[in-house]
Amino acid sequence: MKTDFILIDDDPVFNFLHEKIVGACPCSRQVVAYESPTEALNQIKGLADSGELSGVIFLDVKMPVMNGFQFLAQLEKISLDKLKNAHVYMLTSSMDEGDRIKAKSYSVVKGFLNKPLTDDMMAKLCASVA
Repeated sequence: MKTDFILIDDDPVFNFLHEKIVGACPCSRQVVAYESPTEALNQIKGLADSGELSGVIFLDVKMPVMNGFQFLAQLEKISLDKLKNAHVYMLTSSMDEGDRIKAKSYSVVKGFLNKPLTDDMMAKLCASVA
């Protein structure tokens, strides 16, 4: 089954790398990357309102203006019914265990992964969302 992916990371290098890795995955249908969490949130809200939100959202934890947890707080204001087909995975290059614990407190978060994404990580993820 093919899946849509949304990448949200303020670092263009990680977005470029992750677009290539995710795009090469057999389960990938479409990959859209955002450096602005605000822009991504607006797009996701629009997709949720139209009933077209599905797939995987990779969300960076540490970003200026709006960090990953602030993004999640806004995302959770959307009806959970509209988010039921979305799988949010937090991404970080930090080893802060507090971030992992905090991420578990958000019902929309399905997992927490260390950057960079790898082919093996994507294979496991694709098997779990298929």
